[in-house]
Amino acid sequence: MNEKFKLRTVKELKINFLPDKTDIYANELPYGMYICESGAEILFNRSYQPIIGRCDGHFIYPKPHTWVEDIAKQVWFYDDGCSARRSVKTRNRCKLVVKKFLANEDITPLIYADK
Repeated sequence: MNEKFKLRTVKELKINFLPDKTDIYANELPYGMYICESGAEILFNRSYQPIIGRCDGHFIYPKPHTWVEDIAKQVWFYDDGCSARRSVKTRNRCKLVVKKFLANEDITPLIYADK
C-alpha cells in the first residue's frame, strides 16, 4: 500500500471503479475530491467513498468502503440540486473530471465548491 494515501479498509462491497469503462455508473462518478495533507488527491463518490487517487504521478484504486485519514480539504464538482443521476450535464462534467484526473491534468477549473 502506498503510505502517501493513508487508506484504511472499513468493509468490502462488490462495487468496482474501472477507468477504462465507457459506461460509468452514477455511484462510480466523482462527487468531489479529498485533498490530503500528503498532497494526494482522491476522488470520492456521492457516498463519500474513494474512487481513485493520485499522488506524484502514481494512481491508486482503493478498495470499496475505504476511509481516507489525512484529509486537509474537500472540494465538490456539483451540488445536490443537479445530481449526476438526473442531469446529463452533470454526468458529462463528472466524466470529464475522471478523464482529466486519469490524464494527470489539472481539474481545479471543474470545482464547484470547496471547504
